[in-house]
Amino acid sequence: MHTSASGRPRVRAAVAVLSTTTFAVLAAVGGALLVALGTGLWAAGGVALLALPLGGGWALVGPRSPDAEVRVVEHAGRAALHLPARPGHVVALCLFTAAFGAAALLLGVAAVLDGVQSSGRRSPAVGVLAGPPFLALAAWMTWRAARGRGGVLLTDDALVLTSLIGQDTVVPWRHLHSVAPGPLPSTSARLATRVASDRWHSGPPTLPVGRIAWRWQQTLAVVAWCDREKQARRVLRDGSAAQVRQLAARVDDVARQALLR
Repeated sequence: MHTSASGRPRVRAAVAVLSTTTFAVLAAVGGALLVALGTGLWAAGGVALLALPLGGGWALVGPRSPDAEVRVVEHAGRAALHLPARPGHVVALCLFTAAFGAAALLLGVAAVLDGVQSSGRRSPAVGVLAGPPFLALAAWMTWRAARGRGGVLLTDDALVLTSLIGQDTVVPWRHLHSVAPGPLPSTSARLATRVASDRWHSGPPTLPVGRIAWRWQQTLAVVAWCDREKQARRVLRDGSAAQVRQLAARVDDVARQALLR
């Protein structure tokens, strides 16, 4: 079967959805069985397994609000517009990461204490060793989230994607050529730019639409509008507080009008 280059992202996206769904179902079923039939650390590991699909599911398909409003914040000493975050999205990501680490650690320790013998990837030692790093990562993400990271900012000179884990991705407006829906439009969009996403990726960055409370059409419309409107962006650099608030209200109007097209 021949698959075109344009169709490959959709195929990969479909595979990712199927894999994620399978993992979530297995975690939920396994967790329920361990809670119902297990004792001690096994039951505790089951609770952690049940938290996995809960956190992941909320992060992927949690509620959106087309009428959500942008916030005026300060970034690098200047005014910026913070696109509205989906309720509980960042919390769900932290919960998913912590639940994965807790499940791996608890089930690994329970297997070691019960004398379960296995080797390779199924060895209990794998869970014992893998659990703490994920718990530490969850703590790091939670700390970063408490400091306001994990959002999407519109500044006078760049689109800024603040990260929960690593460095922020800064896409100067002069380098942004276009923004288009990704293979899964509700989760990400493609940014046509020469700017690399961060030190972990070599290709252009993606816009994390899944973080934002708006529908994906609204997010893409607002980013494209801000990219075009140089005069509006100057307000973020030189405008008064009242002018910046008026700009935020204008951006909200652009988001609402995107659903009427």
